Amino acid sequence: FNHFCERLLSTNRIWQQEKEINKLRTDLDAANKMKSSGSFQSLCEKIVLQNKVWQLEKQVRDLERVSAESRKKYENAVSHAAKKMMEDMRKERMVEEYVSGLVSEVDACKSSMDAQAAMHERELQEF
Repeated sequence: FNHFCERLLSTNRIWQQEKEINKLRTDLDAANKMKSSGSFQSLCEKIVLQNKVWQLEKQVRDLERVSAESRKKYENAVSHAAKKMMEDMRKERMVEEYVSGLVSEVDACKSSMDAQAAMHERELQEF
């Protein structure tokens, strides 16, 4: 659930960044269309907007990278848990087989001892 929330937040941040990028691009296009007497000012605004777009695109790439890393960590954790569970099941099955083998050996020994006790009892009665 935490991983899901992190991915949802990350996706929302990416959408917000992309929305802001699109807005800044439209602002940049509007700034490009508006050629007035203050061309130097317009050039400065254009550079600032391009820099802002570049920063936001970098943030989007970073967020996508973090999202991919968290997805990979989640997949690794699930894979590790599945392997651990299979290993535990295998160990449990081996213990059950060992215990059932011991129980059958004890039963066989008990039967053998009962038979020997009965035979001993008969020998005593014959004696």
